[in-house]
Amino acid sequence: MKRTSVLLLLSISILQPTIHAQVARTPTNDKEPQAVCSYITTGMISVLSQVPTLCSAVRDEVPEYLNINIFPSGNVLQGPMRRTWTSALFQTLEGVAQDTPLTKACSGDNVCIISFADTQMTQHNWHYELYLTSKDVDELQGMLKANKSAEFSEMWYWLWWNNVDKKSSNPRSIENAALLGDDACKDFSALANKRAQEYGMVAPSCSVQLATSDNIYVVIDFNDFMKALTGTLLADDLLPNSIAKTLSNTGYGGEVAVKSPWLKTSGGNERVYRTYRLKDLEFAYEEEQGGSRSESDVGFLLATRYRSEGVTNQNHLLADPKADSAVRLAAVVSMVQSADGSQLIDTTDGAAWRVSTKSSVDCDLQVGKEIFVFATGDTSILTTRYNRKECKLDASFVMGW
Repeated sequence: MKRTSVLLLLSISILQPTIHAQVARTPTNDKEPQAVCSYITTGMISVLSQVPTLCSAVRDEVPEYLNINIFPSGNVLQGPMRRTWTSALFQTLEGVAQDTPLTKACSGDNVCIISFADTQMTQHNWHYELYLTSKDVDELQGMLKANKSAEFSEMWYWLWWNNVDKKSSNPRSIENAALLGDDACKDFSALANKRAQEYGMVAPSCSVQLATSDNIYVVIDFNDFMKALTGTLLADDLLPNSIAKTLSNTGYGGEVAVKSPWLKTSGGNERVYRTYRLKDLEFAYEEEQGGSRSESDVGFLLATRYRSEGVTNQNHLLADPKADSAVRLAAVVSMVQSADGSQLIDTTDGAAWRVSTKSSVDCDLQVGKEIFVFATGDTSILTTRYNRKECKLDASFVMGW
C-alpha cells in the first residue's frame, strides 16, 4: 500500500502540469465520498452496534486520491475492544476496495488514504494511516489462500496491521529525537538491570546509535557473543515495554539493534546482529497493553514475524551469500572521505560501504539519510530517495563495522 503511494507521488511530481490540466477538465462525483462513508458507518454498526463510528471523506486535488477519516467513539484502540474493532474495520475496508455498489472506489488508479483514531489518540495529535487499493486487498487475500488462512485469522490480522503506519502532527527535531532516545535507553536499562539481578546475569548496555528529525536508532550491546545469542530474556523481550512504550506516541520511526562483539570462528569473524523496526515494537506494545496478546504472545510475534538481521559476518553482507537474500532499510551513521575521493560510509545495519564521489553527490548522500539495500548472493544494490526519485548509488560492500 505504501509502495503504491510512492509510485503515485512520483508520477505526480513528473506529470504535474498534465494532472492540473486534467483536474480542470475531470468532473468529480461529489456523492461518492458520502457513499463511501455511508458504507463504512453502516458496515461498522451492523457488526459493532455498541461502538458508534463516524466518517468523513473528501477528494484530494488529484481525483485519484480519496481521503477517508474514521473515528470510533471512546478509546476502543486502547483496550480489550482493539482487535474486535480493527478487525471489523479491516473487513469493511475490503468491501470499500472491492464492492461494485461503490464503483470500486479504491480500484485501478484510485487510492484511498485511510486515517483512523480514537479519542485518546486525537487528544495527543496522532492517528493510524494506511493506503488502500483493491490490488493490495487482492494480494492480501491471495497470500491468505496460499497459506490456507481465513478472514479474521492471525495472519489476516497481521497482514492488515503490517500496512498501517502511526502518524503524529507533533513537532520533531534531531535534538528532541536524541533526548527521547536517551530516555528510552534509561527505561530499557532499568528493566534489564532488574531482570539481570533476578537471574544473576550482566545486563546489556543501551545507547542511541543515530538520531534524525524523523528516526531514532538504538543499539543494545552485549559484552559476549553467547549472551547475545541466547539473551532474549534480557533484551528482545523487554523492548516493547521499555523502548517502544517510551517512543510509541512521538511520531518517530527507526530501529532497535541487539548485537554482540565479533567472535573469531572457522567461518571468519561472526557476531549477533538482530534488528527490529520501531514501528513493529510499538505495535507489539499496543497489542499487549490492549489485552490482545500476553507477554509470551508478544515474544513469539517478535521472534517469528519482526526479527531481522544486520551484518553478522565481517566479510559478507549476507550470512550465507550462496543461499540468503535480503531487502533492508538502513540509514547512514557516518561518512569519511578516502584518499581516492570516494566516501566510506557506515550504515545502521552494521555494514561499511565504499561509495563513488559522483553518486554520493548525485544522490545527496549525507549522515542520517535512509538507504534501501537489495542483496542476493554476492550482488548488492543500494538506492536512496532524492528529489522524489529513486537514486542508485555506485557502492560496494567493504566489511561489517
